[in-house]
Amino acid sequence: MASRNKKRPSHPPVEQSQLRKRLIARKDPFVCTHCQTENLVLSGKPLNHCAQCLYSLHVDDQVPGDRLSTCQGLMKPATVCLGRKSSYIIVHQCVQCGKVIPNQAAPNDNIDLLISLVNANPKLAI
Repeated sequence: MASRNKKRPSHPPVEQSQLRKRLIARKDPFVCTHCQTENLVLSGKPLNHCAQCLYSLHVDDQVPGDRLSTCQGLMKPATVCLGRKSSYIIVHQCVQCGKVIPNQAAPNDNIDLLISLVNANPKLAI
């Protein structure tokens, strides 16, 4: 009968950032670099863009919340797409390096600006 307690091979240590593949929630309030609006935590949800102007900062590299990007450029809200369960996804593009990153819209986001971004993309007409 084979033993169930076989010794597993040892692997070299791996940095935690290499193992992490999912969101690292950041809930720190911030002042928007683009419009200077103070953004506070809303119901404990992570903040990743300004609720007033919808701009973000290119601070994450591989994983949302990792804060490892060396770019640090402004992320302009380029368009809005429909996500799962009819939620809105704001597509940001870095004005410095061009990287495109999607972010889920928040309940307190500027609805007029969200609508104007949706209207700019006729494929999303509801």
